[in-house]
Amino acid sequence: MDFAADFAADIFRTTGKDGTTWIRNHVGDAVLNMGSVIDTILKIVNAGGMVPTNKDVLFPSDFEEYTLIHEMGHVFDNYVKNSFFPATWDGGGPSDAMVAAMGGHPEKNSPRFFADNLWYVNNVAGRDPWLLTDYGNHGVADDFAETFVHTFMGDRVPSSRQLWMKSFLFLLP
Repeated sequence: MDFAADFAADIFRTTGKDGTTWIRNHVGDAVLNMGSVIDTILKIVNAGGMVPTNKDVLFPSDFEEYTLIHEMGHVFDNYVKNSFFPATWDGGGPSDAMVAAMGGHPEKNSPRFFADNLWYVNNVAGRDPWLLTDYGNHGVADDFAETFVHTFMGDRVPSSRQLWMKSFLFLLP
């Protein structure tokens, strides 16, 4: 399966913009890393994928489309922030803007991942959060990446977050 082509088609369906150009403009410099060493790293940290820097992406050998788009959501967050320090680590990207637009408090979630779901919903997420057990409640970065992937894949996105994401994506060049 050609996940990059599927992702480009998802972008076109969602925004009406050429997906290949959008990827090139907003996540195109991402470096995708896979292999047995990466598989071991991901197993040790119990992650299905990871973006440890602004653009390096670690994928398991058997990754699926969901994982690609979720991790590209992190790269996109970092790319828009455009800083030495990734938005996924210290905030300042569109993930913070999304949570703030929901009436939430992204500044309370540092680092921007690995929050307790109940604490995140009660102290950070704002209105219309993910269901309590959803992965989107692991922190601001994953709230954004989950909203990103599920906006494209068309399922179970809290409606206010999906509206914000579609509007944000549509307004980008």
